[in-house]
Amino acid sequence: MNFSVSPVLNRTADIFLNSHIWLGCCAVACTAGTYLLLHQDIQLIYICFVFFGTVTIYNLHTYFGQILKTKGKNPVLDFQHLPLYLRIILPVGGIMTLLFYFFLTLQNKILILLPGTAAILYVLPFLHGKRLRDFPFLKIFLIIIAWTTVTYGAPLLRMYHWWSHSESFYFLAERLFFFFALALPFDIRDIESDHTLKLKTIPNSLGILNSQLLSLSAIIFAVSLLIIPLHSQSNSALPAALVLVYIFLGFLILKVNKKQNHLFYIFILDGIIFLYGMSLIVTSLFLQ
Repeated sequence: MNFSVSPVLNRTADIFLNSHIWLGCCAVACTAGTYLLLHQDIQLIYICFVFFGTVTIYNLHTYFGQILKTKGKNPVLDFQHLPLYLRIILPVGGIMTLLFYFFLTLQNKILILLPGTAAILYVLPFLHGKRLRDFPFLKIFLIIIAWTTVTYGAPLLRMYHWWSHSESFYFLAERLFFFFALALPFDIRDIESDHTLKLKTIPNSLGILNSQLLSLSAIIFAVSLLIIPLHSQSNSALPAALVLVYIFLGFLILKVNKKQNHLFYIFILDGIIFLYGMSLIVTSLFLQ
């Protein structure tokens, strides 16, 4: 009996990437690594919430995108047109997200309301038929704030008197620059579709080359912010490990263009978030 492995692997990879399970794993790694960066115990309940929440929100974006294409004529039919795996993942992911949200601390419940609401309004029309992403230049900053809040905010709140630790503010600014540098290439990818929709973005205004330079500048600022805490932390290996991640990210940004392969973005560039977290986790394990 002949059995072709390639189609099975391709289908599995397609589901893994397009169902945003990979992105959920990236968010988990980044959040878990942040707990270690801030010398806090990893909170499993919150980690599970981050995974299911990320997968659910991004699949909701897929569903809402389908509704917008048909102008919302039949949302039920639009749901039925989704691939089977998404029709399973959406309700299951939604239920699991709500379940783990119920067990979060009150602080985290309040914290997550901002990015959660922004993520839904990002694609759901609420103001004269407009979504949050339709406002000029707002799209990238919503993504930066949401990802920073989810991956950094909860671990930060675990710190006792976090506001009295100067390095916590350095790491916060570094995380904002990290997601800014990472988000710009995706706007470059969408430059033609955003232009068609008359959506103003940084690449549409500055051009691809200038956007790449801006992204590289963000990397320089982020690395500079990592260097400052190195002198004040007894364990400087964790932030130092992130420098290598930024070097790799800088190399990828130079490769970015609007014709780049789809997998380059959803696997490799998204994978930088995974690499960011895993560099902290692996370094922490070696230091034990």
